Amino acid sequence: MSFFGELKRRHVFRVATAYVIISWLVMQVVDVMSPALLLPDWIASLFAVILIIGFPITMVLSWVYDVTPEGVVRTDAADNPDSNSPRRLDVLIAVGLVVVGGLIVWQQLSQDSTNALSEISNSAVAVLPFEDLSPEGNQQYFADGISEEILNKLSRDSNIAITGRTSSFAFRGSGKTLQEIGATLNVGVLLEGSVRKQGERVRIVARLIRAADGMPVWNHTYETELSDIFALQDEIALQVLDELSITMDEAPSRRTRAGSIQAYDLFLQARELVVSRRLDAIIEAKTLLDKAIVLDPEFAPPYAELALTERLLSIAPGGLGRQPVEESRQRAEAYADRALALDPELADAHAIAGWLDIDSHDLLAGEVSLRRALELNPSHENARLWLALGLQGNARFNDAAKELEQLFAVDPLLTPVSFNLTTLLTTTNNAERIKEVIARLERLEALEEDVAQAQFVYARYQGNFAEAVNILAPVWDENATTTLGANISLALLKIGAGASAERYRLPFVPIRNALSAGDYDSAVATARAVLEFSPTVSVFKRELAVTLAAAKQDAGLLDWYEETFDSDPASFERAMFWPFGTEPAPFYAIAYAMHRSENKTHFEALIARWRQAIDIGRANGADSQAYDLDDARWYAVNGQAEEAVTLLQQAANRMNGLIGNELSYDYLHTLLAGQPQFEQIAAINDARMREERELLSQSGFDIL
Repeated sequence: MSFFGELKRRHVFRVATAYVIISWLVMQVVDVMSPALLLPDWIASLFAVILIIGFPITMVLSWVYDVTPEGVVRTDAADNPDSNSPRRLDVLIAVGLVVVGGLIVWQQLSQDSTNALSEISNSAVAVLPFEDLSPEGNQQYFADGISEEILNKLSRDSNIAITGRTSSFAFRGSGKTLQEIGATLNVGVLLEGSVRKQGERVRIVARLIRAADGMPVWNHTYETELSDIFALQDEIALQVLDELSITMDEAPSRRTRAGSIQAYDLFLQARELVVSRRLDAIIEAKTLLDKAIVLDPEFAPPYAELALTERLLSIAPGGLGRQPVEESRQRAEAYADRALALDPELADAHAIAGWLDIDSHDLLAGEVSLRRALELNPSHENARLWLALGLQGNARFNDAAKELEQLFAVDPLLTPVSFNLTTLLTTTNNAERIKEVIARLERLEALEEDVAQAQFVYARYQGNFAEAVNILAPVWDENATTTLGANISLALLKIGAGASAERYRLPFVPIRNALSAGDYDSAVATARAVLEFSPTVSVFKRELAVTLAAAKQDAGLLDWYEETFDSDPASFERAMFWPFGTEPAPFYAIAYAMHRSENKTHFEALIARWRQAIDIGRANGADSQAYDLDDARWYAVNGQAEEAVTLLQQAANRMNGLIGNELSYDYLHTLLAGQPQFEQIAAINDARMREERELLSQSGFDIL
């Protein structure tokens, strides 16, 4: 008998076929189960080696032995037709082929499903936070960093809409299904995965999920040394785009590679702390970042993050700390410059540099830097938020609204965006849109603080200040931030309940309370002391100008105007720039002082600039009580009482007759004396303030 015939007689071919089928099935199981069971990276290789070594051994055994009814015997002695071996092998091979065929069909269907992604490639994609599967379970910040970097790289492509980080990450631990998350975020595709970091190696499993049915349509496992993590992030982003049938507009940009993986790790920990926007976390983050730049002085991202922490630790608007603004800004600018020198294409560095420029009232440079940051990273939340604030402070309300609407569309759960957007919408008088924003926040089950702030803005806009305070005060009790305290304080001051605002410890509260009590010397002394502490903060300059005017210390106000601004209204306006502002610079304070004094040398220039500021704001969307009130003051100073009263009535009507306590010590009482309609407006304003205080007291709020 030939050798080939002997192989057939001894069933070697059948055994070989069965062995190959079983080996293939084993490797499929290993590939699927290894990530789920947290098996080490070398398990798949170990199984492959064992199966390869086992093949020749199995072939030898199949040549020598056979399976018979009497058991396993040598093949030479099994030369009988009753052997069960062929039949058993045939059954085994048949079953194996059916299983293999089924798996191949399943894989093909999966491939078809992946191809079907092209049908929804124009839908938005949400990158969910990758799960930390590291042995110690203490690497979530690292997994979040990987997710965020992939999100940033995907967002660079104009062909795909990416949901923002905050909204995508908000569903961690929510218990919602993937279909529910997709429906809530209104996206067609979800990218999820896991990260397992152990020693100097990292394994990343990425999966694309079709949001409509929650079915995975693509998954891949990546393994690499930590030193190659940056290249791996690029690879994942490109492969995801490929699976979505999208060609990237441009290759991933070069970015700073950390020379020390420990420095990169510290940076990721710090960034996660900064995102929390808690003062204690910011302080801890700064310590970690200081360590990172010692480990790797050439790694740019920690410098940009340090610039941001310095800004957040200051007393400037939007800050969380109490550091003097000038000191913090000087350090922040040095860090930002260093980051840009190391990596001119780092979006974080351009973003914080732009925000610092806006802080310094260099609006043009700030806008250029922030738009450059958005070119480098279109999903950069801070860059778009800061750009909107810069535009808003420069009275470009419609432009600011476009930026905030774009940000709210992709990241509605980002804490500042809903408050800033609703506040801006009160300036442009868009009540319906405010209600839509609140409704969306409620549907998304946003943080209580975010919903409360938006509801507060709407209640205040309607003139319901007691309701507004009752909405926000409980939130402040849980999280006593400066922003929340400022909003509650301003609402209480508006209705003449300034004593109750003292508990929120804002520097302008004792100034306003002293003015209301007629203690002008105390008000002026406090305003000067506050400005002396941070002489470049525009809101403190505003406060001093308004306080001196209300106290009728005209000589002191005009001397300050001349010494500080050279009696130049344009210089005064730039210095009064406030990124959170929704009203013109307080030209009226200088105008009141000039009107009451013999010093009218610069009066016409001031009046002209003031008029221009009001008109620019109106042309850019301003339609608010603040602009009505400022307009009324302009006409009153210019002797046009009828027009002034008409505008005052319009301002009062916006809040059901309530203008606010500031009217009680406003120079309008002199300018419009003898005007019956003005007296009526003032009387109704007083009655409305009493009404709101009574409502607040009846609700249980402590009115002092």
